[in-house]
Amino acid sequence: MGSAFSQTFTVSNGTDPSTFTLLSGSLPTGLTLASTGVLSGTPTQSGTFTLVVQGTDAGGCMNTGSTYTLTVGGLPPTLSGFAPTVSTVCTGQITTFTAIIGNVTGSYDFTLTNGTSTTTGTTSNTAFSQSWTAGGYGVQSFSLIISTNGSFATASTTLTVGAVISNAAINYWGGCISSDWQTASNWSKGHVPTASEDVALLASAPNQPILSSAGVANSVDVPASTTLTIGNSGNLTINGSGTANTGLRVTGTFQNSGQLTIDGTTTYGLLNVPGAPGGTVANSGTITVGSSASAGSYGVYNLSNFTNNSGGLIRIDRADEGLTNNNSGTFTNAGAITIGASALIGQFGLKNLSTFNNIAGSSIAIDRVGNTGLYNALPATFTNSSSITIGASASIGSYGLYNSAGGRFNNATGGQISITNSLSAGLYNTTSSIFSNSAVVTIGASGRAGQYGLHNAAGNFINTADGQVSINRASITGLYNSTGSGTITNSGTIAIGNLASVGQYGISSNGLFSNTTGGLVQIDNTSLAGYFNSSSSGSKVYNSGTLTIGASVSVGQYGIRNENIFDNELGGQIRIDRSTGTGLYTTGTFSNSANITIGASASVGQYGLQNIGTFTNSAKGQINIDNSSSVGLAHLAPSQFFPFTNSGTITIGANAAVGSIALSVSQLNTVFTNNAGGLITLARSTTVGLGNYLSTINNAGTIRVGTIAGVGQYGLQNELAYFNNLAGGIIYLDGTTDTGLLNKHGAFTNSSTILIGSISSVGATGVSNETALLNNSGCAALLKVVSDAVITNSASGTFTNTGTIIENAGGNSSISSNAGLVLNQNDGIFTTGTGPNTPLSITGTAPTVCSPANGSFTLTGLQANTTYSLSYTLNGTPTTVSPDPVSDANGQFTLSGLSGGVYIFSLSGSCVAEALPLSATLTSPEQLTITTQPAAMSVVCAGVSVYASIGLSGTSTSYQWYKDGVSLGISQTAVTLSLTNVQISDAGNYSVVATGDCNSATSTAFSLTVNLAPSLTVTANPSLTITSGNTVTLTVSGGINYTWTGNVQSATFTASPIITTTYSVTGNTSGCTSATSVTVTVNSATPTTMGFTGLATSVCSGNPVTFTATVGNVTGSYDYTLTNGSNSVNGSSNSTTFSQNWITSGSGLQTFTLTVNDNGASTTALTTLTVNALPSAAILTPTSTTLTCTTPSLSLTATGEVLTNGKTIAQVPPGLSVYQALIPSPLPRLVVPLRPVS
Repeated sequence: MGSAFSQTFTVSNGTDPSTFTLLSGSLPTGLTLASTGVLSGTPTQSGTFTLVVQGTDAGGCMNTGSTYTLTVGGLPPTLSGFAPTVSTVCTGQITTFTAIIGNVTGSYDFTLTNGTSTTTGTTSNTAFSQSWTAGGYGVQSFSLIISTNGSFATASTTLTVGAVISNAAINYWGGCISSDWQTASNWSKGHVPTASEDVALLASAPNQPILSSAGVANSVDVPASTTLTIGNSGNLTINGSGTANTGLRVTGTFQNSGQLTIDGTTTYGLLNVPGAPGGTVANSGTITVGSSASAGSYGVYNLSNFTNNSGGLIRIDRADEGLTNNNSGTFTNAGAITIGASALIGQFGLKNLSTFNNIAGSSIAIDRVGNTGLYNALPATFTNSSSITIGASASIGSYGLYNSAGGRFNNATGGQISITNSLSAGLYNTTSSIFSNSAVVTIGASGRAGQYGLHNAAGNFINTADGQVSINRASITGLYNSTGSGTITNSGTIAIGNLASVGQYGISSNGLFSNTTGGLVQIDNTSLAGYFNSSSSGSKVYNSGTLTIGASVSVGQYGIRNENIFDNELGGQIRIDRSTGTGLYTTGTFSNSANITIGASASVGQYGLQNIGTFTNSAKGQINIDNSSSVGLAHLAPSQFFPFTNSGTITIGANAAVGSIALSVSQLNTVFTNNAGGLITLARSTTVGLGNYLSTINNAGTIRVGTIAGVGQYGLQNELAYFNNLAGGIIYLDGTTDTGLLNKHGAFTNSSTILIGSISSVGATGVSNETALLNNSGCAALLKVVSDAVITNSASGTFTNTGTIIENAGGNSSISSNAGLVLNQNDGIFTTGTGPNTPLSITGTAPTVCSPANGSFTLTGLQANTTYSLSYTLNGTPTTVSPDPVSDANGQFTLSGLSGGVYIFSLSGSCVAEALPLSATLTSPEQLTITTQPAAMSVVCAGVSVYASIGLSGTSTSYQWYKDGVSLGISQTAVTLSLTNVQISDAGNYSVVATGDCNSATSTAFSLTVNLAPSLTVTANPSLTITSGNTVTLTVSGGINYTWTGNVQSATFTASPIITTTYSVTGNTSGCTSATSVTVTVNSATPTTMGFTGLATSVCSGNPVTFTATVGNVTGSYDYTLTNGSNSVNGSSNSTTFSQNWITSGSGLQTFTLTVNDNGASTTALTTLTVNALPSAAILTPTSTTLTCTTPSLSLTATGEVLTNGKTIAQVPPGLSVYQALIPSPLPRLVVPLRPVS
């Protein structure tokens, strides 16, 4: 049941095809019979079924077969979840196997077996359960077989069976109950280990121990395939030695997250050795070894895999070797390791002979070691990416870090190594070992670094581009490369002595030192030399980085002392300051293809550069020297086999004084060569710029002495020596106080160019040859003294010239013999000794006729029978003499057929080193010359007369004037051009040709411009006739600029005349003027009067009255008449406010008439005035008219038609006063004078 089924029925002896049907019986559920005779399907009904099948062939014949019986069994049983209830048991313990049984009805049979023992039985329980007593040990395989109604089901599982060992000496971990260390029944002795018991784990234990509280043991052995775990709260204390004299031996796996303390061991505190599998230590807690008692020979000894995880701490004291990673061991530290913090470690703090990784975030601290803090040796590889501190608190013996015998040490990115308190060397890198630094190494920052900060003894030390090395507090040498096979390569930064002294040498090398591109080496604080490259056969320095010596603190006698091979390669920078004897001292072979700067910031002692070996400054080499006290550069090599060769640039004294001599070559037979392309610049010496003594100097390049600053007495001193200025060599000598070139007891040969005083003075003497041989040799030789300095040759000296000498001395110069050219350009005296050539000179013969010219020049002092090139300018016109002149046997030639004038000659040729300038003047016969030219231009107005003339030197026979290049003929043949009443047609350019006996002269052009005067027209607005008081605007045209009467400058003119007036205007066009005038006729307007009246309507006769009126339509002054018919007042006024006083007379009502007359027009106005007759009145005279102090007042009494009370006069100041009594109107006033108190 439940399984697929198929059965096919067939017929025989019939005709196909046949069909089949079920004749009798029934099919189990799930099966069908097809007409093709196939009975198939998956039955879901069990039982026995009897069937009869009938077949019918194609012809219709039918038949039945025998009865077919089909039996369908039930479903096969199922078995799941077969396993022991406990997966690990000890031998003799009982465990139970369980499973779930399905598809069974009633009972079923089972078989349980492990291949050795078997249990069988019958049960009907579908929850199978069978107990089993474990035997043997190890992992055992079990199988369970279920059978029912002929169907079977099978399953398998495993059970780990641990053996139980009985050993009175060792308490074994059985782990039969659990993994709990503190469970007594887990141990072979039936109790938890004591401090005096040795403990061993068993690989067969069903459970491996976990310590989660305090535990003790004398020793613990963790063999292969076992695991000891100390949990976070676990604490295991080991107080002795067991197997292999070890506190804790791991051949399996040790995992610590708690506390492990090991003391009192004899050989190993913690020993990790390979197992199968095993030999793995993982520490995330604290391991303390030797804190209170000796840990024996080794605190931690690793031969397998040891990991100190992040957060893990290992502390080791009181062992002969603190931590040893030996043979095939791999030690990875991500936590903290502290060695020798409390007590002495005998030999090595950390010893690595395999693979050690100190990864990022970790730390190693080593102190109190008897021999070496960290020892790394073949086949070891130590990689540090974090912090290693050695000797920070106490001495670490002879060596801080010892990389030995083929060991490889990588201080990788993130690494920080600090070493102090070593006795011999902070870092010692020995034979065939490799130390690579890509991070930070600090030696002697706070304590002594021993004799050598870093000692590379036949090892390979590599400081990569990211590496930083700092070395201080060594007693002999900061960095010592002690053997010829030792190699140091720096691409990063090495700082030596930046904090404190490093002894005698910053770097002392007997091997190969390469400071590559990007590398920086800084050295200070040494007592003998910043860098010492010894005479050892393997000592070589290759620098293409930066080497800085003495930047901050003195480095002793030498900045660099080189005794073998030193190459400053392309890109190299060497800077030296603060030496006391010599900046760069070399007795070996020194090659420079880059930059060397000496004394830029501070003094370097007596010598900037002192060479006693072979020195080559290549084409790209640059050497700058300042701040020496004796000599800038001294070449003192003992023979010609140790030359100094320069093809690059040497600058001495550009910025600071360099002592008495800028460059000194002074050793018998030594050779100094300045090749083509070489440039030497010397300045700021006190005595000599370039001194050559007993030696040989060959120059094919450029030497500049004193061109940027003075060099003392002598520019170049050649004494008892040989100096050869070869082809192509150029020497500039300037800035001396005495002599430019001093050749004394020596041999000086110039085959090229020497320029003396071309930039600044050289004193009184340009060249001094004293008891010596000086040869200005060959056609290319040029000796030129530009300043006013003489050339002298002593009586015992030999000074020969076959080249060219040019000097500008006003004094006396001399040489021994001259077969070349000598030119004095300052009227000085030059003596050429035995000749044969005299100094170059030129004499002239003036021409006597104008045409053909017959003047000539003769040049003397030339080389005999030699072809020269000669060109000259005459009055600004250049001429080349052709064919080239050839000197005669006497060294002269004559140039004929010359006219008069100033000649500037240039003499050159194949044997003239520099074109020689000569000048002379030939006086011409009298030439006709225009001395005064006519005015360049004249602008006139038509109708005037024009005159133009010239001034001449010489005699003229005729004149002819031309207009616009056309002769004016006989009408203008005088020296003066005369044109009268010029018109527009006379405008043009006039010139005159004056003709004399030798020549004619044509004047410059005289330009005449004739302009017509303007024709002016004036218009008036509104017209030329206006009424007085009105305005007229006059506008002129026909010109450009205008000036009206009254100097009004405008084209329009506005006027308001009161009378007929004439106005004039002047017009200007191109400087020509004309004038015209117009008359404005003014007709007068009838004046008006308004408001004519007297200021009073009635007055007393004899009193004045004022008459006023407003007058209009008048301009300027007008006439008036005021009359009452009896009397009249006449006058004139220019005020439109009329006012006139009138003294009345008579009495009664009077009529007054005002007549105003302006320019013949008049008007009248009338008004009236009442005049009253005077009353009879008097003032009585007082008895006295004088007031006194006793009579300060008096009374006056007036009488008249109206009686008035008497008036008392008060005291008044001294003086005469007049008082009046006023008779009320209309009576007049009465006046009496009084004299007040006097």
